[in-house]
Amino acid sequence: MIAGRYSPFADLPPLWTAEDDAAYDASRLRRRPARPTRERTRSIVAPARLSAVVALVVGAGWALAGALYDPSAALDASTRKRDLICAQTGKVFERSTVPEGATFPLTGPGGAATLYPAELCFWTADGRAKREPTRVLLNMYRGVDGPTVCPDCGREVVYANPMPPIELMLKAME
Repeated sequence: MIAGRYSPFADLPPLWTAEDDAAYDASRLRRRPARPTRERTRSIVAPARLSAVVALVVGAGWALAGALYDPSAALDASTRKRDLICAQTGKVFERSTVPEGATFPLTGPGGAATLYPAELCFWTADGRAKREPTRVLLNMYRGVDGPTVCPDCGREVVYANPMPPIELMLKAME
């Protein structure tokens, strides 16, 4: 304490002492932990290497299978089969193959672009389902306003026309 002056910190112990210096120096001189033994290192690295090799082999097999087999090609060919109907004659072409990238109307046998996809109606006039559908050309393809009506049952036919409930379809199959 300086003579004649009061210090509030005079009664507190010092924050850092010579003993602390000695302990700090001793901690810096401690040895580093020993390195893992060669056996310990091998027991850790070997499974990791094996896992990496297995992952690479599986990945290469997956890539090779994807390159060799293209399931979309088979799916694509089957989805291009459509029932088509001629807008001029009303003739139906069942399970016709639509060329890849083609747009409607398609060119028909007569050389005119009059083929459109046919919508299927599975209803009868008395409200039952039937096995063989009626193929209907939608009015929107003909350029006619108003709803399209099935010529057999009188029901409205829409784009992607829904089928009757499964119970009615099962009765129709009997």
